[in-house]
Amino acid sequence: MLVARPHPEEGLIIWLALKLPEGIPDLIVVAMSDPAGMNPARIESQIYVPFNENRLRAENFLGLIKEREYTECLKSLIVEASKEEHSTLPYKVIKRLFNASQGDPAAVQELRLSISKIIVDSQSQESQKSSPDFEFSKHMLPIVGRLRS
Repeated sequence: MLVARPHPEEGLIIWLALKLPEGIPDLIVVAMSDPAGMNPARIESQIYVPFNENRLRAENFLGLIKEREYTECLKSLIVEASKEEHSTLPYKVIKRLFNASQGDPAAVQELRLSISKIIVDSQSQESQKSSPDFEFSKHMLPIVGRLRS
């Protein structure tokens, strides 16, 4: 799998929903370290995913993503967020995106506001147009715009 680490877990769940065929029940996702020297491979973390339940709640969201061919863009944004710290914009946005995909109207509003604020702030300050947050927000805008509140 191409996800660098299973954090944020919500990003991993969206990734799996985009990649795996329908009809898969609950999952236990395990992250393992590679064996090195005398150290054997070991379980680093594991998460239980009520996959079918999450996928059913996200059906509209997944349909919009696939219909508009945003799948590859979203996958790359999830990978980007997986490389970030907890306090960064990509990490927070992917977590909110998951909540929004599950039908949380407050998460949809928070997403729209945070993405819009970064884009508007960048428009008023020319130097911020090359910031990573602006680039991430610019790519997230069409995805967030498709969510129903």
